[in-house]
Amino acid sequence: MLTGEDKKFYQLSEKFSYVKTFLVSVEGFEKKDLKRLKKIKKELSKHPEITINNQINNKQFQQFKKTYNLYLNDLNYESSDQLNTKKELEKIYKKMVASPFYFNLNLNDPLGIIKKDGIPKDIKFKNGNLLLGDYGYLAIFSIESKTDEKSRIKIYNDIHTILAKYDNIKFFSSIFFYVENSKEIQADVKKIIMASMVLLGILYLVFLRNIYLFVNIAVTLVTSVIIGQIVVTYIFPQTSVIALVFSTAITSVSIDYMFHHYLHNYYNKKLGFNKAVFYGFLTTVTAFILISFINFPLIEQISIFTIVSLIVAYVHFAFVYPHLKIKHKEPYSKENYKSPFTVKGYKILVFSIIIVVISLFYTKFDFNIKNLDYQNKDLISTEKFFKSNLNQDEKASILITGSSCDEVIAHAKIIKSMDKHSTVPISSLLSQKEYINKLQKIKEFNFIKLKDELNLLDSNIGFKNDYFKNSYDDKLLYPPYPKYTPKMIQDFGFDLVYYENKYITYAMISPNKIDEILALEFTRSAQSKVLFENSLKKVYNELVLFGGLTLLLIISILTMVTKKRFLQAFTYILFPASLILCYGWFIPLNIMHIFMAFVIMAIGIDYGIYMNEPTLSHNTTLAIIFSLISTFAGFGVLVISGINSLFSIGITAVIGVAGILFLLLFQKRTNHKT
Repeated sequence: MLTGEDKKFYQLSEKFSYVKTFLVSVEGFEKKDLKRLKKIKKELSKHPEITINNQINNKQFQQFKKTYNLYLNDLNYESSDQLNTKKELEKIYKKMVASPFYFNLNLNDPLGIIKKDGIPKDIKFKNGNLLLGDYGYLAIFSIESKTDEKSRIKIYNDIHTILAKYDNIKFFSSIFFYVENSKEIQADVKKIIMASMVLLGILYLVFLRNIYLFVNIAVTLVTSVIIGQIVVTYIFPQTSVIALVFSTAITSVSIDYMFHHYLHNYYNKKLGFNKAVFYGFLTTVTAFILISFINFPLIEQISIFTIVSLIVAYVHFAFVYPHLKIKHKEPYSKENYKSPFTVKGYKILVFSIIIVVISLFYTKFDFNIKNLDYQNKDLISTEKFFKSNLNQDEKASILITGSSCDEVIAHAKIIKSMDKHSTVPISSLLSQKEYINKLQKIKEFNFIKLKDELNLLDSNIGFKNDYFKNSYDDKLLYPPYPKYTPKMIQDFGFDLVYYENKYITYAMISPNKIDEILALEFTRSAQSKVLFENSLKKVYNELVLFGGLTLLLIISILTMVTKKRFLQAFTYILFPASLILCYGWFIPLNIMHIFMAFVIMAIGIDYGIYMNEPTLSHNTTLAIIFSLISTFAGFGVLVISGINSLFSIGITAVIGVAGILFLLLFQKRTNHKT
């Protein structure tokens, strides 16, 4: 769904640990619950693609923190003058003498000058294990599987097989959304395709009453779908299942070419070339050619398939069928439909224009592309459960870039200073600026004087001679600045990716700081919602541009073909469009609503041309009615879908077809001399 840079950054974001995190929690705090968690951890850890996330106890990082302890933490005193060394040593000695157990004294910092690095308040422990709020024990894992569909399905099945035998547990990973949503979408698609094919098959048999013609139509439509799919899959290695559903539905539009040839007896008599059908076909295909330039994979796939499918179907119905010796059967009625009332075309036109103008102020739009996907309520609920019990506020993920490891760390520090509540893992490392500032402070603190006092007072107070000789030594006071490498940082357990001459890591920031932080030149949003919205806004701009060009094309062709009957023919485009915009007053229109609106306009021009021929026969009206019912069945069945993108296509088609049918039955036709 994403395009350009947004797609690159989304793919990059999938490399980071917060995307791969897998949480497992066992309900309860008793020994049996802890035992059960340990058993689960042991079993899951045997899987080659699942590892326990042990960032808190990472040995390499703990050693790093020990080496740079003085530089990574603040001091409890501004200067050594604030310290009464003798008094502090006397306190320590009394505690050591009074303690019945071994007294652990940190000889590197016996006077407690360095502030201790505590564990974050939102992390709770019991019996040496993490806790999930008031629910139970928690284990955090990392999933290192590949990001292709097959690998994700395998790890999903493996996890559920392992955990199926355990009761009273909850587990979650964002990977589950990908697998479960994909399964639901595929099941939904199969149901819709079957329903559409059965419904269309019944309709064609009822309308045509000609088995020989029906069999040929079935072969033509299947051929058009297969060729369309071959072309699309050749151009796009990963084809959306939504495009497959649309491909089935679009065949209900191409059948229009057959109805107008068959009902006008083009297959039984040598009536020549049907210009009206050709103009309708040419306009529809050209409209889809223009729309195919929109840089949005789903729309590109649908447009290209539609172009190929319509061309194949038109060639069959216009040039092959006249040679198949198809017998013509008269329609059910030769009488023209008489509507109980009629509405003049100019009134419909005025009404449509008013609705369009009002829609400029009241129509709402939905830029959240995730809303097009299947809404997995169970997984959404589980995700919220873990977040609420971990006291995690909603945070936005961003990417931090730098030309070197040091620069990335420096940038991470800036973000942490801007947002105290943010989670910026790599900011735990020492930056060059911090090192220089702390080194200056250490020199000013006068540790030399402090060491002299310790060595003079130790034996006087009761300690062994030279007991503190290694305290505040050069290793603690003056360690060399670390020479960071990507491997070193990764060994510490932090995410760092090298991409296009940039080092990249991530951070989770507070929503109210998003705009301020993203204004920095070294940050980029990694939040899928934001990336999708950015990409979608670009697509909307392209949709407006190419949609406008499509509309101009339609108007131009309609003007040339219908001439004096243009305004009446134009209602077949404007009236359905106004109804769709009116729908947008109540339900925010997404990109699939708008895309389908252009499809309806492309279809509407066909009917505008047919209905405004100088000589209009009953068979023309009947052919359009059959075509509309066919289109309604092909696209309308999508309203039963649980996937919002397919539902959006379906409801838009239903509204558009209903508008065209209203015009067909109730718009008063004005006669013009040619």
